[in-house]
Amino acid sequence: MKTLRRAFAALLFSFAGWAGAFTPESGLWWDPLEDGRGYTIEIQDNVMAVLLYGYDTNGTSAFFIGANVIGGNSTFSATLDGFTAGQCNTCSYAGRPITLNGAGGSMSIVFTSETRALLNLNGRIIPIQRFNFAHGNTLQQMLGEWQITLDFSPLVAANAHPFFGDVIKLDRISSTAANTYLGCRPDDASYARCTAFDYANHDAAGGFVSSTGSHAIVVKDAVNAQGQSVFLLYNVQSGLSQFDGQARFSENGVLSPIVTVRGFRSASRLFVQTGNGPSTADPKAASATGPSSGVFARAREVMVPSASLSGPGTANADVHPDVEAEWRRLMDVLE
Repeated sequence: MKTLRRAFAALLFSFAGWAGAFTPESGLWWDPLEDGRGYTIEIQDNVMAVLLYGYDTNGTSAFFIGANVIGGNSTFSATLDGFTAGQCNTCSYAGRPITLNGAGGSMSIVFTSETRALLNLNGRIIPIQRFNFAHGNTLQQMLGEWQITLDFSPLVAANAHPFFGDVIKLDRISSTAANTYLGCRPDDASYARCTAFDYANHDAAGGFVSSTGSHAIVVKDAVNAQGQSVFLLYNVQSGLSQFDGQARFSENGVLSPIVTVRGFRSASRLFVQTGNGPSTADPKAASATGPSSGVFARAREVMVPSASLSGPGTANADVHPDVEAEWRRLMDVLE
């Protein structure tokens, strides 16, 4: 136990110094303390457009638009144009509205994460954030399906394939472990829900680390020739629809080098819980089982050369026994 705790302490030390790049999320933004005004932010290539829903000096609703090239991945500035003589909702189109250049003044934005930023609106500093109107609290917003790309390019030969993919489905909040959500890596991603086979062989657990503002996720990757579980550990900064961070393997207390990761939400919480909701229809029964292989066997060969895998272990009667235990040990170090 002490050896494992020291390994996780080293893991967290290396994770803690990470200040990776991020991409601000497109979507609805607001300041919760200034309800009634909001912003739509859209990023395409290196150009960002901001639509401000506000009011004129008489209190009549109005909107303003600003667009410009985004600086790096975190700074933006533009003038805000207004409009008049436009088409009403019940009127026929009669041509473009008249643009009122600079009618809304100026704005600049400095993004501090995928979902938070400081807005300077005509000299007034306003903290803004993504408008979370349906995802729930910090734990609930992670529920759903995530597709992940892992970048092994610093660790592989120039002619080797540098990228690997992963899919995790996080489908519920733990009823027994505080600050923990649970799920699986699906053996077949076309299933909407985790199957009994997935829970037994590739279960997952994660939670929010308040001290770092990140999510730590543990996925059971496989069982090695000695019957020991091999885990894939993620440490990510998450928005509502994407996350960025790092990952590494843990096998019998041996930690692999760190690789960078980026994940995107590919299905909703409702979809992974019921088979209905935003995504495609579930074509198969959720109780089906099938063969599994170590999908990261080649990745582990790169990151942990001593890894020797024998395929999935014996299905457990309880849900997430070893993964939840691993997660609790990780949180003991983090907290």
